[in-house]
Amino acid sequence: MRRRSITTPGSAPATAPGRARAAFVPDPRPGGRGSTGRRRPGAARSAQRKPTLQLRADGAQAVHSDSSGPFFNCVAISTSPDPTGTYYRYAFSAPQFPDYPKYGVWPDAYYLNTREGDTTLGNYALERAEMLAGNPAARVVRFGVGPGYQYGNGLLPSDLDGEDLPPAGSPNYFIGTQDNDGSYGAPIDAINIYEFHVDWGTPANSTFTGPTTLPTDPFDSAFPCSGRNCIPQPGTSVKLDILSYRQRPTWRAAYRNFGDHESLVTSQSVEAQPGIAGMRWYELRGLGGTPAIYQQGTYSPDTVIHRWMGSVAMDGSGNMALGYSVSNGVDVYPGIRYTGRLASDPLGTMPQGENTLIAGTGSQTGTASRWGDYASTSIDPADDCTPTGGVPARLFRRLGHLQARCLEEPPQRRVIRVLDRFQGGPSREEITD
Repeated sequence: MRRRSITTPGSAPATAPGRARAAFVPDPRPGGRGSTGRRRPGAARSAQRKPTLQLRADGAQAVHSDSSGPFFNCVAISTSPDPTGTYYRYAFSAPQFPDYPKYGVWPDAYYLNTREGDTTLGNYALERAEMLAGNPAARVVRFGVGPGYQYGNGLLPSDLDGEDLPPAGSPNYFIGTQDNDGSYGAPIDAINIYEFHVDWGTPANSTFTGPTTLPTDPFDSAFPCSGRNCIPQPGTSVKLDILSYRQRPTWRAAYRNFGDHESLVTSQSVEAQPGIAGMRWYELRGLGGTPAIYQQGTYSPDTVIHRWMGSVAMDGSGNMALGYSVSNGVDVYPGIRYTGRLASDPLGTMPQGENTLIAGTGSQTGTASRWGDYASTSIDPADDCTPTGGVPARLFRRLGHLQARCLEEPPQRRVIRVLDRFQGGPSREEITD
């Protein structure tokens, strides 16, 4: 079973691409409201989004972002596997409103990226081990970067899946995309990889470096919209937001260590065909050495249905599941569908067919056009095989044929690392056949 938890912010100056300056910034007000690493006595203030609740570190975590200054991200980590029980609560300061937070779980920290104003991205590492222990002095390291086409409108920290940890000393990988037809002035279509190494022994020695730029197959994130009015729906002139024009991949950047290689998968909404939204997805390998795009593809199997706001994940056998929202302006109400690929399928394809998880029964008529900022596909740690999650509400409670193929594979000789190793404590290994 995997063990996970989540991330939030602190404060430091913006820097140019390359090696950024580290800053460990505790709030100087001892015990004050939102002191960095302090457990707060009350509930979080009004949030940017509704709080998210996810299983993390044999428990759960709730995350809030303050919507008025002074600015904080408030993180609550359960003290036990019971999500209805008590929580350690932390408030980490941010120099500006920490919009659109994206989290990644790594052995040495909880990593986070936020939008801070129109020109700066905040990249944070939270002291995971101390937060799990309930230490009120848990620390945070922040790098501010941007503006620039290398960053777009957001980066994704890598989020660990599976039982095998990254190689010792591995940085967390922050992933972004750039579009030469987008508004940021990028010269080519590409993926950018940054490396965040946090040094809790000497926080000032922490580094945020990059990018490594990997040219991609051509894609167009500049979907033809009027503001946020992008995706048509039946029976109304109100359209839904695609968010592709923000030039950023959508959560998660799901990482796995297979032993003989490391893999990271992510996706983004694009204009797959003229006026039709589709899902671009990627698998990266060689992260610890020479990063490369192992495979990529765009899923858009017809010219009448829009597919957007997706998320992709890979199970312990290398199979993938891709979920997304669907709609058109005629007879497909906003709903949720999914597709996938087996590890043995031809590279760059999602040939396992499209299935409907939730068939929409009506259109959204609110004039704000917002459909959701996040999508999530995760793999159930109980079998490291069954995809679960939500896009934007609930996704992948079942994935019939993909799950069956995963579970039908012959047992393999595997090393199971007991969870205490993830905690940095004693570990043992069991061999199963």
